[in-house]
Amino acid sequence: MKRRGFLQMFGAAMAAPMMPQMGFASSSPHLAAALAHAKARVSVSAWGLSQSLGVSMTQADTLMADMASRGAIAQIQGGNGRWAMSRVYTATLPPKPQPVERAKTKGQTKPQNAIQPNDPMMAHLYQMCRDHGFTVQVAA
Repeated sequence: MKRRGFLQMFGAAMAAPMMPQMGFASSSPHLAAALAHAKARVSVSAWGLSQSLGVSMTQADTLMADMASRGAIAQIQGGNGRWAMSRVYTATLPPKPQPVERAKTKGQTKPQNAIQPNDPMMAHLYQMCRDHGFTVQVAA
């Protein structure tokens, strides 16, 4: 009795890949993922859908046809149907950087308690640094 159950299970496992898969491409998780793929890219290909969603090429072709019938993608004319332009592409640009306020370097007043080094060359270098906006501390 157990041998017969094993043989039935073995036969079903052998026949399952040969049976047509119906309704797979129109299922909402794969279609939603395909639409997200189309929103993120300007051009959509069946190969790209196959790689990103982990589906076969025939299923990716079915998804492409389904998205084309819904108006999400436009098939490229003269192509074989495996390339299309996205009509739902949304550009995700980074926000513009805000301008950074910088300290004024021209006309900046010299600190009253600035210590001047004894060497005239070092005093000149320190003054150049201060004129360009650097903070210089002299070790006393």
